[in-house]
Amino acid sequence: MQRCVSYLLNTVYVQETNHTQIFTTVSSEAKKEYLIERFGLKRQNIFSSRDTSFFPELLEATAGRGVDVVLNSLVGDLLHASWKCCASFGRFIEIGKADQVQCGKLEMEQFLQNATFSAFDLSNMYYHTNAAYHKKWASLLNEVVELYRANKIEKIEPLEVFDVADVVQSLRYFSSRNRMGKVVVSLENSDSRLQVRPQKYKTEFTADKTYVMVGCLGGLGRSMTKWMMGRGARKFSFLGRSGTDKASARQLIEDLEQNGASCTVVRGDVCNVKDVQKLIDHVDGPIGGVVQAAMGLNVSMPYEKT
Repeated sequence: MQRCVSYLLNTVYVQETNHTQIFTTVSSEAKKEYLIERFGLKRQNIFSSRDTSFFPELLEATAGRGVDVVLNSLVGDLLHASWKCCASFGRFIEIGKADQVQCGKLEMEQFLQNATFSAFDLSNMYYHTNAAYHKKWASLLNEVVELYRANKIEKIEPLEVFDVADVVQSLRYFSSRNRMGKVVVSLENSDSRLQVRPQKYKTEFTADKTYVMVGCLGGLGRSMTKWMMGRGARKFSFLGRSGTDKASARQLIEDLEQNGASCTVVRGDVCNVKDVQKLIDHVDGPIGGVVQAAMGLNVSMPYEKT
């Protein structure tokens, strides 16, 4: 005998079968009507995703059991309410990223029912350093394309297509709470033009001048140097107390030189006149400017009355 499997789907549209009970949450009445008309879902199985009211309603609909699989894209309290909807030995699949990026907390009580929490991000499979994951991503993509060509899976609907010239309108439409389906920006029209706001300031550096970089082998200095490199600078003289001892500093110098820059690194302290003079002696040609990024911290305890 086949067991009836129940699902809770947040903003995901699927077909209900005889052996599968589908519950879903939506944010608007229009989305509810779409699911009923397009996929034949039962009206009583569609709850609101605007608040956590779907949690007690779903438990009532399942006689307190919960669901076997939760496919979640909700965030915050709504995610936690969805997590509580898992039945014993249920599976929670997280396809959103907001709570992960913001280091959200997860209640552990649900694991007492042998529930499983899984997060899945297809882009992570693509960008992973392990070639095996990228190969798996490629095979999955080929499989999906073949299924689509064989008419075994349908195109995503509803689908709203915007020309690239209307990209601003597409973003506004995408951010609408009542939006349904997917938004696509088309690049097919070669005559389309994007409106670009001109930069208020244009910074350029001279390739034949040397730029003195004090303490610029750290994080902010590395970004500054690369920015200057992209605007014409080609000669740099660095002054730093640790020189190129750190791997990140060596990597910066290697990257600059590989891209055509000439770099000199002098180990020293900008507060020491001799070190500064040593740096100046290494400069070939005129100095185009100085970037001061060295910093010293002095910590003092607050005065306390006795």
